Amino acid sequence: MLNYILEYWIHFLFGIIISLITYLFKIIKDYKNKIKCLNKSIIFLLKIELIKNYELLINKKTITYEEKDNYDLLYENYKCFTNDLVIDDLFKKINDIPIV
Repeated sequence: MLNYILEYWIHFLFGIIISLITYLFKIIKDYKNKIKCLNKSIIFLLKIELIKNYELLINKKTITYEEKDNYDLLYENYKCFTNDLVIDDLFKKINDIPIV
C-alpha cells in the first residue's frame, strides 16, 4: 500500500505542483509585459503633453506661475520614467520665459 502511494500519488502531486508553478510564472510574465507597455504609454503621453505645452508657451512668450508649476510637474513625472535630452532642452527654454 505504501509502495502504491509513493509510486503514483507522489508523482501525481509533484506534477500538479510543477504545473501550478509554471502557470504562476506565466501570469507573472504577462503582468510584467503589461507593466512595460503601460510605462511606454505613459512616457509617450507625457512627452506629447510636454511638447504641446512647450509650443504653446513659446508662442505666447510669457508664462504664469500656474502654467510653470504644471509644466514642472509634467517634467518631473517624465524624468521618473526616462532621461531624454530633447525634453531637458525644452525645459531649460521654458525656464527662460518670463513669468507673469
